[in-house]
Amino acid sequence: MDRTTTYYVFNERGTGRYKPFRTLDLGLRYSIPIFKKLEFFAEANVYNTTNYRGVRYWEASWNVDDSGNYARSDDYYSPTQYYRGRSYDLAGGFRF
Repeated sequence: MDRTTTYYVFNERGTGRYKPFRTLDLGLRYSIPIFKKLEFFAEANVYNTTNYRGVRYWEASWNVDDSGNYARSDDYYSPTQYYRGRSYDLAGGFRF
């Protein structure tokens, strides 16, 4: 089965620019050697430290009718996914 992908551009270059976003993740790991290669570790992570909750993805689909005419979908540019707020996790265990 031969598959091809075709990309169509309908606007001038740069018209689909969105507000930039930045997230910051921090992590801390501490290890204690126990015996030869065996060590105990503890780890803490904070994801999205800045607590940014902006839009991550937008709807960008187009509809095509039988005669080949293109039209934006009804929910074009609507947000489809947001960044999660700040979250944490803790882990501990043994490495060998």
